[in-house]
Amino acid sequence: MSQVVKPRRVGIIGNGHVGSHIGYSLAIQGIADEIYFADCNAAIARSQAIDVQDAVTYMPHRVHIVSCGVGDLAGCDAIVLSAGPLPEGNESRLATLPRTMLVVLDIVARLKEHVMPTFKGVLISISNPADAIATYMMKALDLPPQRVICTGTCLDSARLQALLHRELKGNVSPASMQSAMMLGEHGDSSIVAWSNVRVGSKSLDQLQKENPERYPSFDRAALQDEARKRGYDVLLGKGSTEFGICTAAATIIKSVFHNDQRVLPCSVYLDGEYGEKGLFASVPVVIGANGVEDIIELELTPEEKAGFHHSCDVIRSCIQKAMASHPL
Repeated sequence: MSQVVKPRRVGIIGNGHVGSHIGYSLAIQGIADEIYFADCNAAIARSQAIDVQDAVTYMPHRVHIVSCGVGDLAGCDAIVLSAGPLPEGNESRLATLPRTMLVVLDIVARLKEHVMPTFKGVLISISNPADAIATYMMKALDLPPQRVICTGTCLDSARLQALLHRELKGNVSPASMQSAMMLGEHGDSSIVAWSNVRVGSKSLDQLQKENPERYPSFDRAALQDEARKRGYDVLLGKGSTEFGICTAAATIIKSVFHNDQRVLPCSVYLDGEYGEKGLFASVPVVIGANGVEDIIELELTPEEKAGFHHSCDVIRSCIQKAMASHPL
């Protein structure tokens, strides 16, 4: 008997801290029906698949979880790239580029030969430096820009919202401040579009003027810097980030699978939007069944525009280094 309903399949390349937690998040939330773990270390892929499969009994629905090779992911509806080295000590994400590229080149070769000829899904790129790697992957695999989504500042924005919750004395939940977004690079040059931060339909600026006791002022530059560095705090404290990034990635995949048409801050290919072209950078986008359904262009202040363009210059420089060392 032929299958009436097609199972939703997700392949995860790179099964360390991030990749394994993404697999678990997809399973526990019932987002994927089949999860394929692929890693250069087959023993790790197999162990992660077994470990998550052992939890299925207590999950909301049956999930099929196996390990495989990168070349076996052709039937997936979404492929997650989470392979590559972690920053060492105080090393920036940008500094990991040479080591990440060595990993990415092998993955690209396998995907091009075995997967891309029939692949119709979306690529979710996480590997750092995120914006440069996403740009390289899209071009190397000759994928339509709409079908490549980089997590970018999706997590950084959640960190910002958590910090705002703290600064506003817990008077506004993080979920009520999703207009608070980090834009640009997933890294040290990202900016907060403060002029677009709203609670309900009112701007944060207006609320702080009208009711300073409930919505107190704070050092915005310091908070922006803290949001940028929050990932390093986690990395230095426990060796890796896991829960935040896996939830962000799972939310993006869910938005595609369920055609949520949800607005999220993600790094996507800009082709004239915001006055930038030829690179991935984080901006608010609508995510749905086709991947990137729309790019929303915010009205930014002159200072915010300058910060965003500077951040894109940082990304552009990193892309140029990747292309120079490994031309397509």
